[in-house]
Amino acid sequence: MLQLTIIMIVTFIFTGIVIAITPYITRRETVFGVFIPEGRTSDPFVVKKKNDFFLIILVLCLLMCIPFIFFGSNEEMMNLMAIYITVAILAYCFISYGIYYVYHRQMKSFKETFPSEESDVENQKIVISTGFNKENKVVSNFWFAGVNIVIILATILVPIFFYDRIPYQVPVHWGVDGEVTRYRERNISMFLSFPLFQLGMLTIMLVINHGIKKAKQKLNVENPKVSRAQNIAFRYAMSKLLFAMATLVSLLFLLIQCFMVFGIQEGNYILIATIIILVPSIGGSLYIAIRYGQGGERLRVNDKEANVESGSTYDDDKYWKMGLFYFNPKDPTVWVEKRFGLGMTINFGSPIGIMLMVGLIVVIIVLMVISFLL
Repeated sequence: MLQLTIIMIVTFIFTGIVIAITPYITRRETVFGVFIPEGRTSDPFVVKKKNDFFLIILVLCLLMCIPFIFFGSNEEMMNLMAIYITVAILAYCFISYGIYYVYHRQMKSFKETFPSEESDVENQKIVISTGFNKENKVVSNFWFAGVNIVIILATILVPIFFYDRIPYQVPVHWGVDGEVTRYRERNISMFLSFPLFQLGMLTIMLVINHGIKKAKQKLNVENPKVSRAQNIAFRYAMSKLLFAMATLVSLLFLLIQCFMVFGIQEGNYILIATIIILVPSIGGSLYIAIRYGQGGERLRVNDKEANVESGSTYDDDKYWKMGLFYFNPKDPTVWVEKRFGLGMTINFGSPIGIMLMVGLIVVIIVLMVISFLL
């Protein structure tokens, strides 16, 4: 019980840190999802709002960790731990978004106070590198899919090869204390859910990996060569993290499958395996956030690549809803960089983008239905 308490507290704190530093690791000219001219990003008002957001999110995170200490010190309350974990995660996401939206509105009001000449579109530019797609690289889908398909096949074959060793009462659920809480009568169909989960997750990850590679360029107008190098390095780092996360989660499903097949009662091993997955996943996200920043803007690149030009970045605020959702039917691009956070998002004005989003939602719903039926 103490182990789980420590894991949840550490996970919440790391997640809180990642969210809290988001205003500092997004692109400099986008503050809480609002485009701010480069010369205004160091304004005391902007700096204060970033600092306030950082402190509020961290305090919220620490407050939500307090109940874990209570549950961890009271054995009679351990069954409520799982319920609180689910509620806390949903509440944290909802409240964090609410806080973000308040600051988003404040930043829009702040922008409205700028003199009209600062909104002059005549000097705004969009820079495109014609060789970007050739130089841009991510983890190959061949290796991405290949490695995970091998793990999926192993997950399918284990119960087939060792069917005679499967106990008649199979452990299918472990409590927060590592003890088995539910058994099911042996049936080969019950071993299909994990391969299906792995396949569904792999499909989602491959789509996201494709999005990382194909997302629209966003290069710094004043120094496009350095910006291009930063962006390419950032995308490759994001793709490698995605590959690592997908592979580790697939291995976790394989491990749980083996526990069920061989009737292993000790659930603490699953807890340890979960830690092994959480550490590189959250730690990797934090590393990329601090070293690269969104689009690689924080990454230091050889100064010899510098090529300073004049002009300012194109202000496309009108296409961003609440600073989070990009909606531009005139833009054929399906994937674009997020304005708040790391990674890419979909152009909700693109029919293909909508189809992708609907497809991903359908995959998630199907997996939930399968888990319920099997």
